[in-house]
Amino acid sequence: MVLMATMFLYSLALSFSPGPVNMVIISSGVMHGFRKTFAFVSGATLGFTLLLIFVSFGLYTVIASHPSFFKYLNVLGSIFILYQGYKIATSQPDWSLKKGNAPGFVQGVLMQWFNPKSLGCLYLWNYLVF
Repeated sequence: MVLMATMFLYSLALSFSPGPVNMVIISSGVMHGFRKTFAFVSGATLGFTLLLIFVSFGLYTVIASHPSFFKYLNVLGSIFILYQGYKIATSQPDWSLKKGNAPGFVQGVLMQWFNPKSLGCLYLWNYLVF
């Protein structure tokens, strides 16, 4: 029971700290309103909850037992960062605001799963719990 209370308080504190998911929630809320943003918020909440559950049940231990996983992850991450840098360097500025579609549930889950803030906090959570 103490572990669950600790997990809840830790998650609550993380949900208020600034990060990319919170910025998307604020931006979407301003542009699209509460109803259209609620699906994204629900997805981000479920995504982080699932991450905490998987880490609590030993996902990090399973991944750490395969050292080649981190090697491939480093290579893929480096390629992705270089690609993003190239796209930013070669893009033309477009200062017009376009009202696109509001992000949905799946985007919320995926953004939370690839959010560096939540992944770093889960790394620390792994050491707090175990």
